[in-house]
Amino acid sequence: MGAWLFHILMFFGIGYALALFRLFWITQRSDEEVAECKFEIHRLKADLEHQQRLNLAAKHQQRRQREDVEAALCEAERIMQNAKDREATATAMEQQALALHKEAQIRYESALNRAEQIMQSAHERSDAAAKLEANAVAIHNKALAVQQEAQVRYAAAVNRSENLVDTAYHRAETLTANAEQEALAIRQQALAMQKEAQIRYDSAVNRSAQILELAHTRELEIANTQHLHAVQHEQVLQMQQTIQDRVEQALHRVTRVLEVTERRMLAVTKAESEVVAMHNMILSQHDDIQERMQVALRQAEQVVTMMEQRINNMLQAERQLSTTNGNMQSLYDEVKHGLQQVMQGLSSARLQSEPLQSSVQDKPVAQAKPRRVTRSRKTQVVEQSESIKAVQSSAEPTVGIQPELAAATPVVNIKPVRSTAGKEGASQQAEPKKTGTRRLRVAKPAVGVAK
Repeated sequence: MGAWLFHILMFFGIGYALALFRLFWITQRSDEEVAECKFEIHRLKADLEHQQRLNLAAKHQQRRQREDVEAALCEAERIMQNAKDREATATAMEQQALALHKEAQIRYESALNRAEQIMQSAHERSDAAAKLEANAVAIHNKALAVQQEAQVRYAAAVNRSENLVDTAYHRAETLTANAEQEALAIRQQALAMQKEAQIRYDSAVNRSAQILELAHTRELEIANTQHLHAVQHEQVLQMQQTIQDRVEQALHRVTRVLEVTERRMLAVTKAESEVVAMHNMILSQHDDIQERMQVALRQAEQVVTMMEQRINNMLQAERQLSTTNGNMQSLYDEVKHGLQQVMQGLSSARLQSEPLQSSVQDKPVAQAKPRRVTRSRKTQVVEQSESIKAVQSSAEPTVGIQPELAAATPVVNIKPVRSTAGKEGASQQAEPKKTGTRRLRVAKPAVGVAK
């Protein structure tokens, strides 16, 4: 009887010991799962904070890029406005130069008419000069000296005009060669040339006025000589034959001088035609410059449209980042809700196991060495991590980046950061590494950040 009682008590004791061991094993597993869940929660929080910081930095960078693009647009508009203003000033200067050219032509024609009138009056006075008297020889010598001086001055003027034409042609060639790169310098040179032309025109006007004054003084001198010749008419009659011969020689020389002057006038007209051709060439170059400016304006408009497209791509990437943040927040809420359910199940299991612990607490139990269940625990943790990955992949958004923006910008990979709070929680409970758990990876959307 005692043996049966002993066997029965031993059987019940073994059963109670097994129940206590199972209860201890279940509580230990629940503590490990709670520690792992806390560690995952802390890691997910750290990853979410890191993602939010990266999104905030990307937003700041996009804002700075948007401000830079707006500043570039303002600068382009200012440059276009300056180009339009400079073009308007260039057209106004061109019109003014044309008006000055027309006025100079009119004055030149009037000067030619006046010179013809002077030549006609000179011919008429040459007829009267046939009646000159004894002082004709001295006057002729003076005229020869004046003629030589005039020839010297005319040669100097011709050389100077040829030099000016050469320099003007050289300047035109340099302007045409550097028109693409130095449009502003060309306009400044045009202003300088206009000022120089104005100065030369003023000097020519002053010189023509001086010549007119000199002609007036010569006319007064001729009138005085005519008066003297009238007084000395008797002496002139005596030397009329000799004077007639000398006058014929003088007329022959005058005709030769007139022929030379006609040839020089033809050379002057030829030089004037060359100047007109150069002016037409400069006008054609101005048209070419205007066409190039229009091409540059079209290129600037294309650049502006490209910048607007990049801004739109940045805004789309920002919207996609906001949707990614929303999906991450929803995933975090789902994990938190699942962990709350697990905690509630563990608390209910503890409440159910408390009466059993109180009933077996006073009875001696043989201490058995607990077995370490590694294979089943690892498989459970792997299945749990795979299920969380499946939920995460289903909640992960597809972030679409424009090909132009992705090609022009680097890709920032978001790396998860282990939180210190998770380490502290894991040190208080069982270590999660020994149970064979794997770290969950957070979605890493490729964020395109423009330079």
